[in-house]
Amino acid sequence: MGVKTFLENKLKEVFIKLGYNESNATLSFSDREKVDFQCNGVFALAKEKKQKPMDIANNIVKNLTTLSDICEITTASPAFINFELKNNYLSEIANKLLLDDCVGIKKIEHPQKIVFDYGGANIAKPLHVGHLRSAIIGESLKRLNILLGNTTIADVHLGDWGLQMGLIIAQLMDDYNLGFYFSENVPKFEITEEILDIIYPKASNRKKTDEEFYNRASDITLWLQQKKFGYYEIWQEIRKVSIGMIKRNYRDLGTTFDLWNGESSVNDIVPEVIDIFKDKKLLYKSEGAWIVDVADDNTNEPMPPAIIQKSNGAQMYTITDISTIYQRENKFKPDKMIYITDNRQTLHFKQVIKCVRLANIVRDEVEIEHITFGTVNGKDGKPFKTRDGGTFKLGDLIDLATNKALDKLKESNKIDIPCRELAKKIGISALIFGDLANVISKDYIFDLDKFLTFEGKTGPYLQYIGVRIKSILNKANLTNSKIIVDSAQISKIILAILKLNYSYEVAYKENSLHGVCLSLFDLASAFSTFYNDVKILTESDEVKKQSYLSLCKLVLNALTLGCGILGIDIPEKM
Repeated sequence: MGVKTFLENKLKEVFIKLGYNESNATLSFSDREKVDFQCNGVFALAKEKKQKPMDIANNIVKNLTTLSDICEITTASPAFINFELKNNYLSEIANKLLLDDCVGIKKIEHPQKIVFDYGGANIAKPLHVGHLRSAIIGESLKRLNILLGNTTIADVHLGDWGLQMGLIIAQLMDDYNLGFYFSENVPKFEITEEILDIIYPKASNRKKTDEEFYNRASDITLWLQQKKFGYYEIWQEIRKVSIGMIKRNYRDLGTTFDLWNGESSVNDIVPEVIDIFKDKKLLYKSEGAWIVDVADDNTNEPMPPAIIQKSNGAQMYTITDISTIYQRENKFKPDKMIYITDNRQTLHFKQVIKCVRLANIVRDEVEIEHITFGTVNGKDGKPFKTRDGGTFKLGDLIDLATNKALDKLKESNKIDIPCRELAKKIGISALIFGDLANVISKDYIFDLDKFLTFEGKTGPYLQYIGVRIKSILNKANLTNSKIIVDSAQISKIILAILKLNYSYEVAYKENSLHGVCLSLFDLASAFSTFYNDVKILTESDEVKKQSYLSLCKLVLNALTLGCGILGIDIPEKM
């Protein structure tokens, strides 16, 4: 149980004893001097009881005598109840945190098995800046869930089976001799990343004006889904080349998956799932296509029918996503499935989830949650683009961040010979923190120069403080001494760790790492102030020095664990 929860429980006991509504017995962290936690619930009680707010506040404090050993409790006008933890209690907390591998982070009471779906990249084309958020947000939420005790299964769920595949194969067949794949006596044409990089945009643009090409691509899509000889073999080669490229980008970001499935992985069970809808009389035909009515009569929200299968028999994204849920239910029996995509897919997933519930594809108790995120915008407020107006490839973005970090290292003169590997860690940390520090549902402005500063709320700042602490510990002889909280600065550091631990609970509930980022910055900032005012390595009092070093170790543990959740690596030097 965290300190905040412990104090709230004691406060609730008093509220119940005095006949007050216990829902008002909540505490918030405070940054005010000599105030660590604050209760603001008295105002609502005063209105309800028709009594003076300060009279109620003083009455509550008078009955909180059981906490007198660990904190000072006072009232402040107009009717706040303030809690200040005593140094001996903070010392006790600090030393417990120091011995805990999880630095005091509590596991959730009822662990779950959760399937995370946060890749969603289409094969046959490079990842771009639009894939940045899905990878970063999904990976951090998965890591947070693992830390708190849940079992997770992460699936990249590639887009590898829709019309885009038909378009690419059709364009490849027009531009190159692919006879080898149809058993013709010709050399095998090697499909490369560079060729796919050219083919996809070419085919995508061509479909808009060339009706014959579009129709042929649609036919090829159907033949592919039927695994027709030649087309299926071309697709296998495209998929192999693409996955190598995609894995490289994800690896750079520290993003990992347990499963590398795609829409194609459920191709063989789609007919079975369609039969479920037919048996339940949920399917009907409209202009030759099979659709499901997902409109809800209880709401005024418009909901167009979900198209399950086109008139030519080709599968739609809706049925492959439904079939994927069906597959996961049967294979993993999860408690929850979480999808992480941009907010443009909101309608699609509303339709999918409604279809799943109508057809009882999963157990009623299985949660299906769709977490949406905003766009990455340039300084002009529009979606982030290259200088020539093109879409920024994710690999190019990582290279840009790495190069800028390398330039900053050279300018700082802190490293004799700055290496690209270190610059890449710093560049990646800038991208990750710059994203996660925002509420995920909101758009944000991509400002790499701002993200890469070594001061302020940035990933490189967290790394810098971590490196500074590592340097101190490498130069000293820590004898596993105890932490002594005997100053406001040390007290602030311990409270920053408590606040950080609480931020994980909030992040878990809200599915956003925004608060964790801010709490990590607060901890790093509190340590920086302490470091600047206290001479740790030259302290003559050995007891104090060992206490300071133990405090350094505790802060490093908390920073390392928190940064690890975000996907940020703290280097040895910087």
